[in-house]
Amino acid sequence: MNYKKISDFPQYRNRIIGYFNARIFRLEDLNAELLYIKFEKCSFVIPDFPPGNLDLWLRYQAHIFLLDELKNRSDIFYKLYIELIYNFNPFYKKAEFEHYKIHFPEQLFFNLEFSTASLRTLVSEAGYPNRVLCYCFKYLLTEWPSIRIANELSTSQLDEALDLLKKEYSEESGIHKLFIDYMFLPLRKSLNSTLNDCIQQYGSDNESFLQITKHILNTRIGSTKLEDYFGAKEHPKRAHMVSVWCERVKKTLIRKTVAFLKDQRYYIKA
Repeated sequence: MNYKKISDFPQYRNRIIGYFNARIFRLEDLNAELLYIKFEKCSFVIPDFPPGNLDLWLRYQAHIFLLDELKNRSDIFYKLYIELIYNFNPFYKKAEFEHYKIHFPEQLFFNLEFSTASLRTLVSEAGYPNRVLCYCFKYLLTEWPSIRIANELSTSQLDEALDLLKKEYSEESGIHKLFIDYMFLPLRKSLNSTLNDCIQQYGSDNESFLQITKHILNTRIGSTKLEDYFGAKEHPKRAHMVSVWCERVKKTLIRKTVAFLKDQRYYIKA
């Protein structure tokens, strides 16, 4: 690949600084010119696929850079992410397809008008299934706060929790059940693995976690119960743990999303 840097296009310097400034002017701890100096160090390809608009492409790269810089500030991150989806759709959709086709059957990869990348990331790359399920209940459905998850789902097998989630998500969203089944395929696949498999995939140097789950390490995850992961019987403590899990999933979700957007391989023709 032939990599370029924004310094190869000196005529864009003021435009990119202005682009940064328009999005961070309320953030007193950030400076658009200092951000540009950091952006100058980033390398990217110049793709030849439509729309092939250099100005649009350079702004897209600047936008991804901002997402990366602000990934720990979820309020501004999500505003930038929505802007990315609406303003840079041709580039974004190509990266989405190229990345997620390893997780989903390519022949079933729906070409939808709305973005599905966040959900795809959530169900395929966001970490341990018990945590992902809690996050889905809390943020994809209404009226499922942490305390209700701890109270009502603790004794449910994860297979049962996923079935309930898909049913309620289909009813609330109006999305056809067949499509929801398709979107949750990677999570269903992870439920068919063992916790040991997940530890190999995601890692865990948390001795407390390993101690709590030692009795289910070789058990199929879908057959385990949510309470197997808590290490506490009191519902308030379990609710707190659900909130902690959800926060960890959120951070992973943002980090994984930025990672695939930055991967320059996805923007050139195969």
